[in-house]
Amino acid sequence: MVMLELTYLFELKRIKDSAVTIARELEATIGVEISEPNFHFLIRSAIQIKWTRDPFDRIITAEAALHDAPLVSADRVIRKHYVKTIW
Repeated sequence: MVMLELTYLFELKRIKDSAVTIARELEATIGVEISEPNFHFLIRSAIQIKWTRDPFDRIITAEAALHDAPLVSADRVIRKHYVKTIW
């Protein structure tokens, strides 16, 4: 889902690098890995998130929570509601 959102932002020209470029850089510099969770299980978890209507934010946050993992985001709403958000 992160890759899809980054592609969306790239296409809107809100970020300058493609999703693949960003993912490769994050993997090389800080060891970020792309996970492949069961999508049905992930969506069931995202449905429980009520503080946003944004489907990207719901799914990305749900996946981080399922893994009890930090989430890198500048989004103020996500940072307010998901305590493991870093920026």
